[in-house]
Amino acid sequence: MSDAILLFALLVAGHYIADFAMQNQFVADMKSKVHTDPHGWHALIAHSVHHATLTGLTVFFVGQAPLSALTIGICTGAAHAVIDYKKAVDHSFGITVDQALHLGWLLYVVAVITHFGL
Repeated sequence: MSDAILLFALLVAGHYIADFAMQNQFVADMKSKVHTDPHGWHALIAHSVHHATLTGLTVFFVGQAPLSALTIGICTGAAHAVIDYKKAVDHSFGITVDQALHLGWLLYVVAVITHFGL
């Protein structure tokens, strides 16, 4: 298995752990209430930090430099927050598009790492 495919598989596994195993119903409900409930922003940010952490750790443990892993983790958390915000608050799209956008972001991360050798 190529390094890029392995990295993508690990990132997808981390994504699904953060999106489904680590996210409880309270967080899922509160993410859509960022403008109406004080817990909304906290839930969205906490959920995005889970993604940032798992992505950063995965990238680090596959051999990337700590600063690269940290940067990729932070960017992933930010991207996840924007996508989830658009889905939950703007109701711009449903879960299928939501997951496609998240996986597209992870493909982009793999492409950047393999192209630039971060």
